[in-house]
Amino acid sequence: MYGIPYRSQFEPHYELIRDERRARKTWRDIADRLKQEHGLDTTGKVVQAWFKRRQKRQSLPLGFEETTPQTKPGRDGGLKRPDIKRIEKLLKAPAAPSTSSDKWNFGISPTNPTLTKK
Repeated sequence: MYGIPYRSQFEPHYELIRDERRARKTWRDIADRLKQEHGLDTTGKVVQAWFKRRQKRQSLPLGFEETTPQTKPGRDGGLKRPDIKRIEKLLKAPAAPSTSSDKWNFGISPTNPTLTKK
């Protein structure tokens, strides 16, 4: 079968649907607006199912996404950058020396558990 490939009636209105969802509108409200402004007779469930499929198609395969450092929200609600200087300082700090008075030292050799350390 030749001709124009199938295209959903919602595709030209993707930006409108996404903006309405970001404005916390319900699927029913979005369907009502599509009917009033664009003459699309549909239900909220149909719009929701189409949008869900559309979002899945836009996601990248596992491992293809860009990695970003994990950040925590700051007090002002914005994202807080990781403290690079603090991380570098911790990486450069020498490891604490282990002592024989360590409370978790049971005198057992880690390489040969049948021998005890003296």
